[in-house]
Amino acid sequence: MTRVEWTEPAVFDPENIQDYIAKDSAEYADAIVERLTLSVDQLASFPESGQLVPEASNPMIRELLIYSFSSQ
Repeated sequence: MTRVEWTEPAVFDPENIQDYIAKDSAEYADAIVERLTLSVDQLASFPESGQLVPEASNPMIRELLIYSFSSQ
């Protein structure tokens, strides 16, 4: 299994995301944070399942796009 390292800003993202979504639906917020956590677990087991981060120029840095939100 590959070790996944979170950047410092990313450590707080799930909590901020949950707080923001919980304003409309606490249940949906919990579900999204759970999906984020499971996705990180998937990345640890299958590191190449994440896509390369073009601006990082390092094949060891991957990202998973879970949801897309629009302000509209």
